[in-house]
Amino acid sequence: MTQTAKGLIGKGVINLSKKSTLSQKILNGRPESKRTTGELKRMQYFVRGEFVEENIAGKSFQDTATFIRTVVHPSLLALDRATREGKGIGGVGAGERAGYIILEAPNHEAVGKFLRDLPFWGALKWTIVPLQTFQSAVEQDLAAIENAKQMMPVTQ
Repeated sequence: MTQTAKGLIGKGVINLSKKSTLSQKILNGRPESKRTTGELKRMQYFVRGEFVEENIAGKSFQDTATFIRTVVHPSLLALDRATREGKGIGGVGAGERAGYIILEAPNHEAVGKFLRDLPFWGALKWTIVPLQTFQSAVEQDLAAIENAKQMMPVTQ
């Protein structure tokens, strides 16, 4: 952390001690600041899965109902179980054929495996965005300001 960031934190301009309920749930009740150095830091991913209409287009009612019962519902139940186990938080967009989850995982590969294990993995178009914490964005901005200052000529 830069000296500027430490100074702003010390003055109370930046308060990193308070975490939102969402952050607490995603981090399984472990505030980032209390994590031990040896503990594996987990990353957060914003995941959106959008249903692809071609999966049921032209299918009979019976085939569509079977697809929903054998593919869609088991997938939604697996996502619900994952949220109850503290692996993320999310749900289906109200009135949409899309679902959203902020997923916590140790790496990109774990996210890929998690999604591929869902029965409807191949039936949805996935958008996955690795998230950077707000704290790290502030620290990067302050470091960039410090670096820019050092590159500028000294003026009287």
